[in-house]
Formats: sequence, C-alpha cells, structure tokens
Amino acid sequence: MKDKFNINNLNIVRYYDNIANIKDVILLFDVNVKYLYKKLKENNINNFMLINITNFNWYDDLTPWPSDISKGKGDILVNKILDILPTIINFKYTNLIACGYSLAGLFALYLVSKSSLFNKVIACSASLWYPNFISYFKSLDLRLINIYLSIGKKEISKKYGNMVDITNKFYLDLKDKYNIHFELNDGNHYSDSNYRLFKGLFYILNNK
Repeated sequence: MKDKFNINNLNIVRYYDNIANIKDVILLFDVNVKYLYKKLKENNINNFMLINITNFNWYDDLTPWPSDISKGKGDILVNKILDILPTIINFKYTNLIACGYSLAGLFALYLVSKSSLFNKVIACSASLWYPNFISYFKSLDLRLINIYLSIGKKEISKKYGNMVDITNKFYLDLKDKYNIHFELNDGNHYSDSNYRLFKGLFYILNNK
C-alpha cells in the first residue's frame, strides 16, 4: 500500500503491506523508495514500513550546524520530523530506524542522536567529513542497537579527503560502544546508491 501526506511543509510517502503487522519503520530522505520497497519484498523482507521524506533543502536542512558550506538548519528538520511522527506511525512498532545516503546519511546519524525513539541507523557514504561531527557523535551515549555504515572504495575528495579513512576511523572509534557493521563497496560516491541503501536495509532488517 502507498499513501501520501503533506505535514509541516514536508512531503511524506509511506509504503507498507498489512499495517497491523509492521515491526520496523524506516525513515528515508529523498530516495527512490519504490525501488527499495520492491527490492526488499523480492528478498522476502516483510512487516516493515518505508517513509520517504522530501521537500527540504539538501545542504542547509540536512546539516547539523552552520559551516562554510551550509547554514546548518538540521535542528529545524529534526524538530519537524519528531513533531509529525505521532501522526504518521504508531509507536508500538518494535524498531524505528533512520536511513540516509551522503548528507542524508549524516542527517540520519544526527537525527538518532537527538531522539531516543530511534534504535537503529543506516548511514551509507555519509558525509562524516562535516566539521566536528565525529567528535560530537563520539561524545554521546545512545540506545542504538545497530549501526550500519558503508562507503565506496574510491570515495576520495580533493576537498574533503579520503572518505574510506574517515569512515573507518568513525567505525573504529565507536565499535566498542555500539554494534556496528562496516561495509566497503566498489565504486565512488555516485556508484549504485540505491543498491547500497538496499544492502543497508537488508542487513539491518535481518539483524534484530
């Protein structure tokens, strides 16, 4: 089933089957949600709901604080999302998961840091180069059950550095504190982003 909402100036699309049987709710940010839903069903994943959120500014709204590349309005988007959640989901669901790619992967990590409602997060090719983010996240003590990280083997930027090394450092800094799965993918930042998100979802939804 598919339904749509517009709340707090955010466009929201939900994909699910029998709403009474849902065990996992995944928040996504401007992704090909139809592809992900189909791919998960083809791989015998059931009892989940995908919620795709759009109509935000990619650079300003997905970043946690101001920097030289953005206005850092992440807290505004976080508060909008937390405000609408009771309207679009039932909190009896077992797992509430945030999932994102690139800057949305950074935002997924930031979102779970701001609310104890979330217990899992998927951050694919996340923009962990963002100023002071790793030290911020390391300072927290969250209720996360699982963290899934992935990065492309060729993700090296002249401006932001070697993302493989940055993501590996993030993993090493946190692996003794949380249950983290870190996966290397072929290609660069723009290779197979939809499939990488599917891999993260498949892993997290199979590891309760």
